[in-house]
Amino acid sequence: MPAVFLSNEMLQQWSDQGKVKLDDTVLTLLAEKRTVALTPAVRFTAMIDGTDEQNKLLGKVKTKAQLDEIGAEHYMDSVIIGDVGYTVVEGFLGDLSPAKRPPRATPSASDDPFRHQPTDVHLVAPTRPAAAPAAVDLPPPPAPVRPLTEAEALSQLFLQTVRDKT
Repeated sequence: MPAVFLSNEMLQQWSDQGKVKLDDTVLTLLAEKRTVALTPAVRFTAMIDGTDEQNKLLGKVKTKAQLDEIGAEHYMDSVIIGDVGYTVVEGFLGDLSPAKRPPRATPSASDDPFRHQPTDVHLVAPTRPAAAPAAVDLPPPPAPVRPLTEAEALSQLFLQTVRDKT
């Protein structure tokens, strides 16, 4: 499961902007109308004292269950493991990959809304030959625009939030 760390501050900002709704550990992405299960976690950002040679946790994210497994003491924005103290950012881990969609059904002939309608087509020949079209330099057609995937939309939302903070 590809997971992403979402800090409490980021979630609060998105909530204030009306982009998400958070109920305990369930995040609702309002624009996409889907929910994501979240797991409480912390991201290790700095050392308070000691050395990180043995733990190698700086920059890593650990869930509350993983902290319990390694015997860490966690309180607010601090974690202590043995003699080493860390500053952490509280937040959640969540799988924000696009939701899997069911495959589209291929339409059958019975689904065709025009199958019972008669078609009257009359071809008429032109009375005089058409002139050859003049050579015109047209610009190339614009590249087709495709809708953003959910992952791209979330990435843009994240980047916009980061840009707004600076």
